[in-house]
Amino acid sequence: MAGPIAAMEALHGRACRVSSISYCQHPSSGCPDDVDGFLWGRDSQEEIPLRFMALSMAEKRKLRQSESHSAGTWDLWKPQRNYLRNLGTNIQNTLVYTQLWRGSLTVIAGRFGSGIQSYFSFLRFLIFLNLLVFLLCFCFILVPTIIWQHLGNLTQIQAPPNMTDCLAYDPLQRGLVQFYEYILDVLSGTGVLEYTYLFYGYYNLGVEQAVREKTSYQLPLAYLLCMLFCQLFCLIFVIRNSVEGFKQRLIQAEDSELNYSRKAFCGWDFNLGDKKAANLKQSGMYYEFVTDLEEDRSKLHAAGRTTMQRFCIIFIRLMVNIVVLALLSAAVALVYYATTYSQEYIPGSTIFSDVNKLGLEFVQDFIIQYLPSIAIGGLNFLLPLLFNSIMAVEQYSPSTRISIMLGRSVLLRFASLGILLYALWSGITCYEDKEDCSLCGYNDKMYPCWETRVGQEMYKLAVFAFFTTLMVTLLYQFPRKLIVKYCNFRITNWWGEMEFDVPDNVLTTVYEQTVCWVGLYYCPLLPLLNLLKYTMLFYIKKIALLNTCRPATRPFRASSSKFFFYVVLLLGFVLSCIPIGYTITSLTPSRACGPFKNDDRPWDQIVAMVEAFPQWLTVIVNFLTSQLFAILIFIVSCLLISYVMIVSSTYQHTCDLLKEQLTALGKDHAFLLGRINAASGGFTTKSSFAQKSIFVRRRH
Repeated sequence: MAGPIAAMEALHGRACRVSSISYCQHPSSGCPDDVDGFLWGRDSQEEIPLRFMALSMAEKRKLRQSESHSAGTWDLWKPQRNYLRNLGTNIQNTLVYTQLWRGSLTVIAGRFGSGIQSYFSFLRFLIFLNLLVFLLCFCFILVPTIIWQHLGNLTQIQAPPNMTDCLAYDPLQRGLVQFYEYILDVLSGTGVLEYTYLFYGYYNLGVEQAVREKTSYQLPLAYLLCMLFCQLFCLIFVIRNSVEGFKQRLIQAEDSELNYSRKAFCGWDFNLGDKKAANLKQSGMYYEFVTDLEEDRSKLHAAGRTTMQRFCIIFIRLMVNIVVLALLSAAVALVYYATTYSQEYIPGSTIFSDVNKLGLEFVQDFIIQYLPSIAIGGLNFLLPLLFNSIMAVEQYSPSTRISIMLGRSVLLRFASLGILLYALWSGITCYEDKEDCSLCGYNDKMYPCWETRVGQEMYKLAVFAFFTTLMVTLLYQFPRKLIVKYCNFRITNWWGEMEFDVPDNVLTTVYEQTVCWVGLYYCPLLPLLNLLKYTMLFYIKKIALLNTCRPATRPFRASSSKFFFYVVLLLGFVLSCIPIGYTITSLTPSRACGPFKNDDRPWDQIVAMVEAFPQWLTVIVNFLTSQLFAILIFIVSCLLISYVMIVSSTYQHTCDLLKEQLTALGKDHAFLLGRINAASGGFTTKSSFAQKSIFVRRRH
C-alpha cells in the first residue's frame, strides 16, 4: 500500500501545484519553492496573463504599473520585434507561392505521392545550382574576355621560344568539308565549336600590359579562382541539403520498435488530391506494412539459421560478389578500350570498304567518336538488370537488397566515368611511351590542346545522356502506354504501364551532374548546357510521368529519399574533385592553347599571387597552407568531434530517461484511475478523467 499511497500523494501534489501556479506570482501566496520550473515543462521565466491570476483589481493594477516602470529598453522594443517577426513570416509564406514549378510539384505529389515529388524537387535544386555556377563563370571569365576582345585590348599569350614545336594547333583551318560534318561538330564539340567560348582552349588571350596595369585583372588567375570558388559553392550547397536530409533520416531511424504505430497514425500523405490517389496511397501503405513484416520475418528466419546454413549463404554471397566484380572489371575494360580506340581514330578514315560506297561516313564517324558514351550508356542499362537477377540467390532482406543494388549501380556508373578519365590521362601523359612527352610534357601529337579534348568528351557524355532520355521517352514509354491501353491481350495486361523508378532516375541525374563537375574546368559553359538540359528534362519527365506511368506498387519513401539523393550527389562531387585537383596541381598545361600555356602548372598562378602579397600577409598564407596548420586543424577537429559525440550521447541518455519517466507516469495514471474507479464504485470513467486532466492543463 505504501507504493500506491505515495503515487496518489505525488499526483495530488502535482495537481496542487497546477492549481496554485497563479498564486505563485504574488509574494504573499506561500507557494513552494520548486513550483517555478515544474509543471509540464513550463519555463520559470514564462509570463502568465494577469487575467489568470487570483488577485484583486487593485493588486493587478499595481502589478501592471510596476512592470511598466521596471521594463527595460529591450522590452520597450517588444512590439516592434513582434511586428518584424510577423513581417518576416508573412514574406516567407508569400515567397512559397513564387517558387519555380510549385504547381507542377503539387500535381505530381497529389497523383504519385511525395516520393516521386522529391525527385523533381531534387532536379529543381540542380537547376538552380547550375545557374549559380554559370553566373560565376559568366561574370568573371566570359564577360571580361568579351569586353576586352571587342575593345581590341587582347593579345595572344606568347609561348616560350623553346616550345615552338608544341604550338601545332589550329582547329579552324579544315578546308572544304562535307555538310554532315557540321552536324557532327555540333554533336561532338569539334570543328566550328572547338575554338569558341565553350571550351578551355579559347581562353588563350592575354591582356595588353597597359590594360593589365590599369585594371589589375588577370584572366588566368580569374579563371583558376573562379573554378575553385564554383567547387566551393557547390560543396556548401550540397552539404547544406545533405544535413537536412540527414535530420529526417535520424528522425525516421529513432524508435524502430514503434515503426508500425508511426506508419499507422502518421503515415498518411496529405498532399493527395483525389480519390484515386487516396486509394493508391492506401495500397502503398499496405505494401509498406507488408514490406516491414517481410523484413521482420526475414530477420527472424536469419536468426534461426543453423551454422551450416549460414556458411552456405556466406559462400553463395561470396561467389556472387566475385561474379559482380568480374562483370564490373569487364565493363571498365570495355570502356577503356572503347575510349582508346575512339581517341586514336582519325575522322574521315575508312574502316569498312563499303562505307564510302554507301555514303555512311557520317554514321561511322559518329559511332566511333561516341563509342565511349555508347559503351557507358549500354553498360549502365544492362548490368543493373543482371545484378538484380542474380541477387535473388543471396537471400538478403528487402531493405538490404535495395541498398546493395543501389551501391553496385553507383559503383558501376562512377567506375565507368573514372576509367574513361584514366584512359584519357594515360594517352595525354604518354603512360606507355614516355618519349612522346619528352618535349612538351604531354602527348602534343595526339593532344595538341588536351584540355579541350577532355572537355569534348564530357560534352559528348552530356549530349548522349540527354538524347538517350529523349529517345527512351518517345520510342519506348509512349508506345508502351498506347499498346497497353488499346491492345487488350493477356501479354499486354501482364506487361502493364510503366512505373517511375526513382532510384534509377536519381542515379542517372547524379551521374550527369558529376560529368558536369568534371568537365567544368575544361568546358566552362557546360553548366549552362546542363541548366538547359535539366530544364527540358523536367518537362519531358513530367509529361511522361503524368501520361505514361502509373503509381508505383512499391513506393519510394519520401522521408529517406532526400538523404539518399544528396549523399550520392556528395559522393559524385568528391569524385569529380580528384581529376580537377590533379590537373591543377600536377599536369603540364597545353602550350598551344588555354590561359596557362606559360605556366608549368596552373597552380603557379596562385603561388605568384601569394608572393605578390605584403610580407605579413604572405607569412599568414604560408602558415595557413603549411603542414603544421593542417595538423592543428586535424587535432582541433578531433577534439570537436569528441565533444559533439559526448554531448550527443548525453542528450540521448536524457531523452531515454524522459521517455522512461513518461512511461512510468502513464502507468501511475492507469493505476490511480483504477483506484479511483474502485473507490467511487465505477462511476469515474477513463474519458472523464482524461478530459479533466486536459482541462487542468489548458486552464493553467
